[in-house]
Amino acid sequence: MSTINKIPFHTRLKSIMSERKLESYDVLVLSKCLYNKLHISLTAKEFSKYLSGATPTKEHLQLLARLFRVNEFWLLGFDVNQEYISTSEQSEVIVNELLGAVKSLENTLSQLPSQGLLDRDNTAKMI
Repeated sequence: MSTINKIPFHTRLKSIMSERKLESYDVLVLSKCLYNKLHISLTAKEFSKYLSGATPTKEHLQLLARLFRVNEFWLLGFDVNQEYISTSEQSEVIVNELLGAVKSLENTLSQLPSQGLLDRDNTAKMI
């Protein structure tokens, strides 16, 4: 079984802060600006824990991704595009991929009778 290699959250967080030339104080001030829109608050103590290696809550992950305009999964350390995608856009992408897979499966299943693969006699012979 293969494992997924990912970069620790706190490493990505420090990296994006450095890239944007932001200190902890700056992030906390910016998070307060987003509070009116997201209704998610972030304390200095919570943020310090994240910088030290703690895993963020779902809400804080959403807040930080929005604040830095990066993909939540990228911030969590996965090897995905850094570009910010809103949660609703991420859901739409996933739904479209699933719909494509379902249509492909339906197409494959619809071809089975014409190939004689769903014939009871043939199935019994295969078993």
